[in-house]
Amino acid sequence: MSDEAEVFDQIKVPGYTVHKVLGRGGMASVYLATQQSLHRKVALKILDDVRDDKFYRRFVNEGRFIASLRNPHIITIYDIAELADGRCYIAMEYVDGGDLLDKMEEALPPKFALKVARQVVEALATVHAKGIIHRDIKPANILFRTDGTALITDFGIAKSLDTNMELTRKGSAIGSPAYISPEQSIGSHVDFRTDFYSLGVVFFEMLTGTNPYRGKGYADTIRNHLEAPTPKFSRSLRKYQPLIDRLLAKPPEDRFGSAEELMAELDHFLEPFTEAPPGGSDKKEAGISFNPKTALAAIGITIIFSVAGYSWWSSSARQNKTAASYLAEAEAHLQSGHLYAPKQDNAGFFYLKALEADPDNKLAKAGVQQVVALLLQLGEQRLRENKLTKPEEDSAAYYFRRALAFDGANSIALKELGKIVDHHIALAKATYDAGNIEDANLIIDRALIIDPENDTAKRLREILALPDSHPNPFGGWQPNND
Repeated sequence: MSDEAEVFDQIKVPGYTVHKVLGRGGMASVYLATQQSLHRKVALKILDDVRDDKFYRRFVNEGRFIASLRNPHIITIYDIAELADGRCYIAMEYVDGGDLLDKMEEALPPKFALKVARQVVEALATVHAKGIIHRDIKPANILFRTDGTALITDFGIAKSLDTNMELTRKGSAIGSPAYISPEQSIGSHVDFRTDFYSLGVVFFEMLTGTNPYRGKGYADTIRNHLEAPTPKFSRSLRKYQPLIDRLLAKPPEDRFGSAEELMAELDHFLEPFTEAPPGGSDKKEAGISFNPKTALAAIGITIIFSVAGYSWWSSSARQNKTAASYLAEAEAHLQSGHLYAPKQDNAGFFYLKALEADPDNKLAKAGVQQVVALLLQLGEQRLRENKLTKPEEDSAAYYFRRALAFDGANSIALKELGKIVDHHIALAKATYDAGNIEDANLIIDRALIIDPENDTAKRLREILALPDSHPNPFGGWQPNND
């Protein structure tokens, strides 16, 4: 047995089999392991010692904080517990798609760079909403699931905006020099805009293959952040210059004012890449993976086997499955980022199947709640962006309806969908009063797509179908058809 194998043999984590070291930090090490109950790969972050009570509390706080976040672009925490010797460990999602550093041996395509930046900012929006700044956005901390979804990890030096509390890492760690903001590099006050600066450095490096501030040594690199002018793109990338100018502005107040504002700017640059190609469609990603080749293959297989009686066989086989097997499928989909889509092939669907097999299963109930919480968060985020019904699979209405698919009585989803329908009804009335009957019909159609059983919307649909000579049904101004 090798020395390394002996070390792994000495690491006894109840319920897990440890395989190898994934990485080591100043106070903790990360191992690849298998969670025995669900037969899934996990990453175990184990505290090196328990002598520093203050650091121990920070380590636990880090795990609990990440576990409280609900975003497909933030690494998932499964468990926090103690070993027999008193050391704490965090069991988290094992991401096997590599990190951004692995992909940056040369310049990357703009579409890829923009999509990665967009997903990172979506994660930062969730983090910042909790009053926390990450402070260490860099390529090594941007990981990829096998389906290409980007997510951020390592909140080792994350800092509360309201206090001086740092989640983990002993001492005054300041982040990675090549990606650090000017204010963070000299120990000045920092806020969420320090993360935007670091992302700006990463974005420039993705597009050019070069870090614009890395110097010959630490001092030289810090001096570049403080004094060097904003780097310039070549002619082929010049359209992204206004974006990089704001991201890498020396004064924080000259950067983007919020994650939402930055996401809107990135969406603007992504628009040319998301237009539907001739003869097909290009679904906009919203934290889920859509692989056209895989989808077409799945459709073809389904058609062939349906003819042969596959549908009956599949249904019968699933009825005979145990809750544990459904949970294993749910966790596999959760790890790959398929939380709520595609339909009948996602984590939420299999959690529900597990509940059918075992109505009192706590893991299944918690899993459904996790999926619903994420959908509600995405729905509320789209409400803030005023994306009520469009895009069809990345709108507030879409996410709230998906939440109801997993929890039909969810009061938040029902309430918010009701508000969206009421908004469309009011808009239809105003549009009709303005003399545009055709658009009023279209608006009511959208309301009925959201809630086909809404009595008010159904009644208005009937009224709008009446002859033009019928009196104004809404009791407002009668359109002037002269």
